Formats: sequence, structure tokens, C-alpha cells
Amino acid sequence: MYSSRFFIAPGLGLLCGSAMIAGCGGDLSSIAPGSMTASQSCNLSVAGVVTVPATRCWQLTYRTTDTSGVAVETLATVLVPEGAPVSGRVLVSYQTAEDSLSPAFAPSVEFTQGLSFDSAEEANVVLDLLAGWVVVASDYEGPQSQYGAGIMAGQAVLDGIRAAENFGPAGLEGAATKVGLEGYSGGALATGWAMELQSSYAPELNIVGVAEGGIPADLTAVAKNIDGGLLAGIELLAFIGVKRAYEYQFDFERYLNAAGRAMEQNIGDMCLSSIDPATNPVAAYPFAKLDQFTTVPDFIDYAPVAAVFDQIKMGQQQHKPLAPSVFMFHSVFDELIPIGSVDALHQSYCNEGVNVLYERSLAGDHLAAAVPFFLQALPYLQSVFSGTTPTILFAPACN
Repeated sequence: MYSSRFFIAPGLGLLCGSAMIAGCGGDLSSIAPGSMTASQSCNLSVAGVVTVPATRCWQLTYRTTDTSGVAVETLATVLVPEGAPVSGRVLVSYQTAEDSLSPAFAPSVEFTQGLSFDSAEEANVVLDLLAGWVVVASDYEGPQSQYGAGIMAGQAVLDGIRAAENFGPAGLEGAATKVGLEGYSGGALATGWAMELQSSYAPELNIVGVAEGGIPADLTAVAKNIDGGLLAGIELLAFIGVKRAYEYQFDFERYLNAAGRAMEQNIGDMCLSSIDPATNPVAAYPFAKLDQFTTVPDFIDYAPVAAVFDQIKMGQQQHKPLAPSVFMFHSVFDELIPIGSVDALHQSYCNEGVNVLYERSLAGDHLAAAVPFFLQALPYLQSVFSGTTPTILFAPACN
């Protein structure tokens, strides 16, 4: 079992000390998803330095819904640039690659303290701010840091948008606000699930475009691809995140051996973007195999486990996106996420009549491909916000 340290994000206790509507340990069931329960001002920091003094920053505590359907609280960081127009403001929901089982690495911490090389994420956000866009970045893994749990992530993103739209100082126009979603890798998981869950969870939102790259469309395919390899620590990180999210449905704990219980305790403080090898799962668990930590062989294919992971496979028909436009980007040389799983996701969207631009890039490995993705995400979002038809040179639409 994970310890109580996973239930309170670092900034949450501070916000709970300020004026609030409900929650922060109180009853959340009586308020609607996306309702703000507290707020405080903050400073945007990149690599530990406040580099955008003209940007106003707030952190909001808000009510969302976890994987099991329980009302929980998490945080959203809202950034408003000095160059934002007085009226007609648009909103970018930016999903960082949080990739952690610890709230110490949540976006609310990264954006205000700049503690790791995730400062590259903050640099992308700065470009959005320079375009005059309001930005919201949610701690979408929730208070238990459910890394890899798509439903938790998607719902938290959608509720973070709701909270930002109804936060007066952001100067937005409620649900009429044009919204763009943006994220790469772990951020693409949260972005894609928010897009897919919108129709059932937040249909009132005006999401006009979605940019997602390095897309973890099928976590089973990712797990099988990296199991026993150099990147095996990522598989273990996601496995424990999914375990946290779905213990209400399946007793994962019962099938961990002594090594598995020790691994769970150890990896719970780790983050993929940590520059400290002691807290980076790739450095801690190279060439590990999931079956080293379980009492059942081929655990990822064990029927109850496979059933859980099937629920977090993107592109299922019950989750048809409402967004009028989607930009998908993935490198054919991605060593982490097999391109075939993203091809299948793209085809599923096309079959549903979604307007998709899909670039199968030759840009390099998973990390290297992030650069061309974000370079194209910016003009793509500019197009959808302006109401023009977006075009990407190497991203043909559905045939």
C-alpha cells in the first residue's frame, strides 16, 4: 500500500489555509466538478529563476474526479501574460510530462520552483504566453499521483479548464472560451484522454484544437516494448501508478512479491525528469522485468491485469473526440512508444470522422522528437484560435 504522503500535494496544504468554498479535507460531493475551493498568487519560475515577471500567476485548488469516481482535489496553475487582450482571451491547457509518483514533481511545483530539467516544459509555456494566451497547467495525476491512469488525468485536465474559465482574474469568458490542448509524452496521455473524455464529462467546453506528440496510446504495448530493457524503470513507474488508480477494481497488492513491495515503496518518490539518479526510475531499474516483482508470470497478460490496461487504451469508440481538429505527432524511431500503436490510434480517429493531421516524423528518438513537435504545435494552435484551417507540411489529414 502507498503511504499517506501521496494524498497531499505540496501546495495543497498551503492553499487549504486560505479562504475556501469547500473541500481541503471537507465534503467535496456537494460541489460540481471543476469548482474552485481555494486560490493563491504565485510566481512563474524557469530553472529556479523568475524569468517572466510580466506574467501573473495563481494556483487554484479545485474539485475533480478520480479513476474510481470519487471526488478529490488537485491543483491548477493559471498564468496570464501582460500581453493578453482585454476581451476574447483564449486558453491553452498545457499538460506537462509529469511522469512521477510523487507530488513533489507536480506541475504546480515545477512552475513555481523550477527544480528539474522539466524547465524545458516551462520554456514551451513561455512561448504560449508570449503569444498572448492564458495558460492553465493542472496537477492531473491527482492527490495520489496516479501516473499512467488516463481517466484520472483526462478528468483532472477538463476540470482544471473549468476552474480557470471561472476564475475572475484570468479574464476568460466561461465555457465560451476557445481552448487548445497541448502536451507531449506523458503530457500527451493527459491531453489525449481529456480530448476523448470531453463528450461524456465536459461537453460544454469549447475545445477548438488538440496538439499531442509522443503519444502513449497503448500502455500494454509500451510495457512489452521496454520490459527488460534500459528504459524498464518507466514501465515500473506506470505500473505502480495504474495500481494506485485501479486497486478498487483489482487487488494488485496480492500479487506483489517481497521484491515488488520493496520496489513500490522505493519508486514512489521517483520522477522520470529527476536529475538525481537516486530518484530517477530509469537509473534505478535498468533492465528490470516486471515479473521479477510479481508472483504470477507474464503478469501484464494475466487476464485481470490485461482487463485493467485495456481500459486505459486510447482510441476506444466510446470516447469519440469532439474537437474539430487534432494534430498528432510521433517519431517512427521512438524507442519508448511503438509507432504501430499510434498508427492504430490515428486510424481509429479517422474511422470516427475526426479531423486529424498526423505527422509520422523522422526526427529521432522520443526525446529528440519533442523539439519539432512543439515548433509545429505553436502555429497549429495559432490557426485553430484564429479560426483558419490548420495545415502541417508533413501531416496529411485522414485519407
